[in-house]
Amino acid sequence: NHLIFVSRFLKYPYNKYNFVGSVESNHNSINNRYQKEWFEDSVLADFENMQFKIPIGYHEILTKMYGDYMQLPPKEKQITHHQNRVYEVCEYEKI
Repeated sequence: NHLIFVSRFLKYPYNKYNFVGSVESNHNSINNRYQKEWFEDSVLADFENMQFKIPIGYHEILTKMYGDYMQLPPKEKQITHHQNRVYEVCEYEKI
């Protein structure tokens, strides 16, 4: 039940703790805790000719999740970590 799920997390006041985490992630574990300050501001980052706001602590977040995230793994270790087995490829227009 969605209400039970939400109520479990509402009992932890955001301002009381120094760490945050995501329960909707492939990295969902006790190690899926991040310094709250890494998310409390944002910077603009370029991606495919567009700009997006990303957390101010993006380097720390990505390093914690992936290690040396700027280095591609060897070809034999380049595998998906997604649980989805179906992907849809489609064209999109900018609105």
